[in-house]
Amino acid sequence: MKSYPSDTWCTYPFTALVLHNGGSYGPCCSANEAVAMGMDDKEVRLEMYNPKDKKDFKPYAMSANQAFNSKFMKDIRQQMMEGKRHTACSSCWRQEDLGIKSKRQGMNQVYIEPGVGHADGGFEYDIDEMVKNPRLRSLDLKFDNKCNLHCLMCTSGSSDMWVPLDNKMHKYLALQNVTKEDDLDLYMDDAHKWQWTPGEFPETLYEEIKRLVPQLQEIQCTGGEPFINSHFIELLKYIIDTGHAEHISLEVTTNGTKFVTEVMELLTHFRHIRMLISADGTGSTYDYIRAPYRYDLLKKRLKTLDEYFTSGKIRGWAEISAVAMAYNIFDFANYPDIVSGLKYDHFAVDGNINFSLHNMDNVLHIKWLPDELINEALEYYKSLRLPAYDLHLRRIIKNFEGYIKNNKVDEKTKLYHQRRMKNYTVLTDKVLNRDYHDYLDPRLCDFLDTVDTDVK
Repeated sequence: MKSYPSDTWCTYPFTALVLHNGGSYGPCCSANEAVAMGMDDKEVRLEMYNPKDKKDFKPYAMSANQAFNSKFMKDIRQQMMEGKRHTACSSCWRQEDLGIKSKRQGMNQVYIEPGVGHADGGFEYDIDEMVKNPRLRSLDLKFDNKCNLHCLMCTSGSSDMWVPLDNKMHKYLALQNVTKEDDLDLYMDDAHKWQWTPGEFPETLYEEIKRLVPQLQEIQCTGGEPFINSHFIELLKYIIDTGHAEHISLEVTTNGTKFVTEVMELLTHFRHIRMLISADGTGSTYDYIRAPYRYDLLKKRLKTLDEYFTSGKIRGWAEISAVAMAYNIFDFANYPDIVSGLKYDHFAVDGNINFSLHNMDNVLHIKWLPDELINEALEYYKSLRLPAYDLHLRRIIKNFEGYIKNNKVDEKTKLYHQRRMKNYTVLTDKVLNRDYHDYLDPRLCDFLDTVDTDVK
């Protein structure tokens, strides 16, 4: 194992920059603080996902290179070198304190550790060189919120499919005279009460990204769904046409629904591909959470990707990731089924399940479930000592135990949020014309049936 400069050191602030479609720049997509130019042309710090709340903020007035060399980014690097925890990285610190592997820890391994991540054809960063010469080698792009799914833990900020669905829920509640902000708390999170649809990159920024291509070693992209974004597809074609694809690796966070020939052929030109495929369940659980797509169709798309991997046309690997929530609490052990029939040397299913929902007040958070149900789920996983699941299960159990230990909630609070969870479930079922009993684990359904709903 490589020796890092400190216990808080992270590869990202020394090599990468996130260009967020809200108009700001950050050290990584998990960061909660960003940097931009103020109206007086001074550097301003702001919350990464709420830049429009800042009156003195000018979207993208600062260039990407300026942002990377800003005081904000230099402060992060300096604190990490000193072994301190910068406030921008609180998401990783929170996960690590829970005993859960953070993005910081995972990406340090991917970029630095021999035999991990890029060792099969990508690049490896040299720690000493990064420390001596921090420079922009990687761009993380979130072009917009265009998506073809409305996953139940998502919001309009990451999927425009939620805009009409949110409107339907509000109209339904209005018929019950539920319109006031405080009253809406019982039915949904803030993100659904106030739609936030971030803007697209300005054309000047697209041009800057193109100018940066020769110095880049990696491009990361999230969404929305990147593979339905025309600007991302155009960028890939530009990189190929200008002869830079052979020195650039791609990391794409995708829902896996667009692994079609046109997209696959573009990827064959790049040095290395890392696919982070979001799949928050299997079978009917997947169908319920990741509507309107279906689990059987996902399996077909993954087969296409696998064929490109095994033929050698695409160099790299894929990882299945998931967000833990109430709906899939009994489904984690089934994840190896997602890649059944595929080549396991190209697909990783090793317990990469995020137990910290992005919004800690999310109505679907596991911590709102009754203690007895949470413990039942944990004991269920401990009982599954099947060889094929061994590594996967060990990591799930470790993360689950750490999560439970550090997320104690008093009974009164639990009861209130269980009511919110039931309301949200029934409300989304009504506007989507379905019934959770037809999709979710019977143990979870039995619990939900015991909770009263305010939805008429």
